Amino acid sequence: MGVVRRATAGRWVIALSGTIAIGLLPTALAALPATGSDRTPREIVATARDSATIAHEGYAETTGTLGLPDLPRLGQVAALLGGTTHARVWWGSPSAWRVAQVTATGESDIYASRGTLLMWDYEDHRLRTILSASPVRLPRVDDLLPPQAARRILAGVTRDDLLTPLPAKRIAGRSADGVRIVPAATDSTIGRVDMYVDSASGLPLSLQLYPRGSSNPALSSRFLDVRLVRPDKGVLTPRLAPTLPNEPVTVPDLAAAVDVFAPFALPDRLGSFERSKGLISVGGTATYGVGLARFIVLPLTPELGRSALAAATDGGGLELTITGGSAVLVGTPLLNAVIARSNPETEPTVDRRGRSYLVAGLVDADTLTTAVAALFDNPPPPR
Repeated sequence: MGVVRRATAGRWVIALSGTIAIGLLPTALAALPATGSDRTPREIVATARDSATIAHEGYAETTGTLGLPDLPRLGQVAALLGGTTHARVWWGSPSAWRVAQVTATGESDIYASRGTLLMWDYEDHRLRTILSASPVRLPRVDDLLPPQAARRILAGVTRDDLLTPLPAKRIAGRSADGVRIVPAATDSTIGRVDMYVDSASGLPLSLQLYPRGSSNPALSSRFLDVRLVRPDKGVLTPRLAPTLPNEPVTVPDLAAAVDVFAPFALPDRLGSFERSKGLISVGGTATYGVGLARFIVLPLTPELGRSALAAATDGGGLELTITGGSAVLVGTPLLNAVIARSNPETEPTVDRRGRSYLVAGLVDADTLTTAVAALFDNPPPPR
């Protein structure tokens, strides 16, 4: 019995030692000296922008503290931007990848293959094929991974923004170059962006967005583990039961539905804000502003507008004083949104129920309020 106990104890010691070693591994790797490259901040940004073709596998953690209310038909946006999300990614190319959101009870996967997007929910035993004609959509878990999040933010960086280097450090065991970005636009809610990219390849490994005047990030995304390898094709191919029903979806969320079915066309200029050319939409939505101070406008149906306005009010939103209608501000340190509804009696005959809008972006409340006032003053024409 003593031999058995000693053998059992020995196995437990080995297992415990291994567990402790694995737990300490990220800390140990982070303690190793980092050897950064000689890239300038502008070069770091440029390589990160062009990183979509870098194949990799990894495990990432995203933490948001935005505290958005659960507005009607906005899906998991509030949860994604107001909590901690864990995801595993296998990235072969922009057209061949897989992202699995890992939870305590299972996972949900997104597969991209040759222009087709499959969304599989393990817990609900549900498969959807996305056939959307609109590139406009609500944020998904794959948008929050460090490379994708970084590329979206960097697309708005201009020559006027201040870029300074950060000391090299190790992220997920790899040497990384750092850059700090401070927007030049005073109406942007972004105070700074701290980004680290792999020194060898330029793949973004971590990203932190700080609200203006805050020392705490409102959104943080980083790899805990990453390998620069091309995923096996089998990993990128869903292995699903042939009896699993497949649901084709043409408008996967509210934003896509608005873009496709909105009854009127938003203008090229909204007050002093010009329509951005970066967003290619079907026509129902539009972005305005420049650089890191942009916002999006989504026209809502009368029914959805009324329910969204009520939900924002009940959720603690700030009622705004605005001529021509009613509006509620849902404010966070980083992301602001205004849900607005015009007075029915001020609208043309076709809009006797009033027009409703969701206007949101990484800009201050005054900017959004000004945009809503412009929409009320000059109602967009029918499409």
